[in-house]
Amino acid sequence: MIVFSCSLDSTLEQVKLQGSLRAVEERYQLFNVFGPVVLLTQDTRDFSHELSDISHVPCASSKFETIRKIFSRFGPIRWSFFSINSFFWLLRSRSRISFIISEHVDSPSPFLVSSIFKIPYFIHYHYDVATQVSEVNKHKVEGFLLLFLDRLCFKNATCVWATAPNLVEKAEEAGAKKVTLIPNWVNFTEPSKGRFDNADCHRIIFVGRLHPVKRVNLLIEAFSLLNKTFPNARLLIVGDGDERKNLEKLVKDLNLEGHVDFVGFQDHEKVLSLMSQSDMIVLPSVIEGNPRVLVEAMMLKVPVVATNVRGINDMVQHGETGYLVSRALPRDLAAAMNYILVNKEYSRRITENAYRYAKDQFSKEQVLKKIRKDILSSVPKFRTRSLSKDLFAD
Repeated sequence: MIVFSCSLDSTLEQVKLQGSLRAVEERYQLFNVFGPVVLLTQDTRDFSHELSDISHVPCASSKFETIRKIFSRFGPIRWSFFSINSFFWLLRSRSRISFIISEHVDSPSPFLVSSIFKIPYFIHYHYDVATQVSEVNKHKVEGFLLLFLDRLCFKNATCVWATAPNLVEKAEEAGAKKVTLIPNWVNFTEPSKGRFDNADCHRIIFVGRLHPVKRVNLLIEAFSLLNKTFPNARLLIVGDGDERKNLEKLVKDLNLEGHVDFVGFQDHEKVLSLMSQSDMIVLPSVIEGNPRVLVEAMMLKVPVVATNVRGINDMVQHGETGYLVSRALPRDLAAAMNYILVNKEYSRRITENAYRYAKDQFSKEQVLKKIRKDILSSVPKFRTRSLSKDLFAD
């Protein structure tokens, strides 16, 4: 049995929840070749009936509606209950577990059980949560505690799977015994054609959560400058979050109503369709892990404009596979977007380069080869096992 400790959130609106469930299926069905997959989450609902071949154990569930509501509203209480409940579940199931994988370090439970009973323990490290909480959210105490937990677990993990070079460095600095660079992967998508045919109406797209770490306000301010040169341009903001009301007010203050569209969460196919019809994607984040949305943009041959920060500059090379902005200023970001719209040959060249790079670096087969190698070498019961090519099947 393979156990994953990760997050689902039944409080999300239906579109995002369904997208989250599909993403979970896509990631964890890959491990069925090693045995049955069980998902431990700090959720209040059981989604087993919606997940093919994956069992779900919602460790913050309760038969009492009042308690479920409390868990849904108060994250720290839900997390504490999840940590305790998952620990005892792992304890009871220890004899059947082949290995445990945590998304980030979501609780101390996998670390404790794996340490006590010598169960192989992998950490899928795809975002620096501790830094965001401490430096962006300004919750210094909580960020310190998360960093302490990260270091403790990294030192004792069998292997850390980091999705970006900067995360590899962080894990190594924290004392991880073994770190493997395993980027996010995407299924190959044939790029669409003809986005540059209409010079009078340009579409710029942002895809992501509306959180201060994404700096969508910077994008809106930059777009207001760009709009003076391209009055028919439109900015499409795909996603939702706590910042939406503030961003909508900013759009109104800048007289951009009718030029900026907030479309909320969309299913994955719709997002890809919207991206494929856009002249560029812009990601002005403070920090990133290994943003899958940029990989998808590269696969779709959509030009990338982004800030030159950790997590983005690991995968985007300025002038070769995208356009990186070093200063987080509206005029610099506007100038970058203007350059992409005006210089069509430049845009085509960087998208062709990005497409080849993404196809080579972020393919499902390349990622699975690394995962397979780590598991076969690290988990005693699989060291002499020969797995079929089904592991690499779509």
